[in-house]
Amino acid sequence: MIRAVLFDLDGVLIDSFNSWFKAVNLTLKKFGKPALTEEEFRKGYWGYDIRTCLKKLKLGEEAVRYCNSVHLQFLDEIKLMPGAKEAVEWAASRFRTALVTNSPKTEVEEVCRKFGLKFDFVLTGNDIRNGKPDPEMILEVCKKLEIEPKEAVLIGDTASDLEAGKKAGCMVIGLGFQADFKLDSISQLPSLLSYIQQKNI
Repeated sequence: MIRAVLFDLDGVLIDSFNSWFKAVNLTLKKFGKPALTEEEFRKGYWGYDIRTCLKKLKLGEEAVRYCNSVHLQFLDEIKLMPGAKEAVEWAASRFRTALVTNSPKTEVEEVCRKFGLKFDFVLTGNDIRNGKPDPEMILEVCKKLEIEPKEAVLIGDTASDLEAGKKAGCMVIGLGFQADFKLDSISQLPSLLSYIQQKNI
């Protein structure tokens, strides 16, 4: 039985791909590294926490701090996904809800304030040692919500989300890709969760 819905942020509730793509490439330029193409960024780095991304590019903590700082310049470019707020509010009226994101706390707080997104619990990349695809974030939020991982469903849009969710032991709904279930749009979440509950999956 589902008792909690865990939402990823970037790519699920907000469209922040371009803002992070720009921030990473500005960081690479700052530290004398060649720029990534959009395809390279999407396939090799999108969905992972920024520390992991930059580590793969042979950059350390100074670059992480710089990238997070630069990204704040692009917050105005971030857009709410169609139906995202309604999906969160629908879930909150029926289940415990949490936001589980590799993004830094400063950005997450600003985005939630800007778009009026509210959750029972929020866990960011600053709050844990290992970001997704490590299951630490999922296990920690289940502990905070006082539920078993098998009682949670994670909504994600990348292989990183899928790996974290499955390692933790929860159901995963893929936005735009196949997981335990698949959504083409976050606006479809209420009908899918209602179906899962009805079938007692």
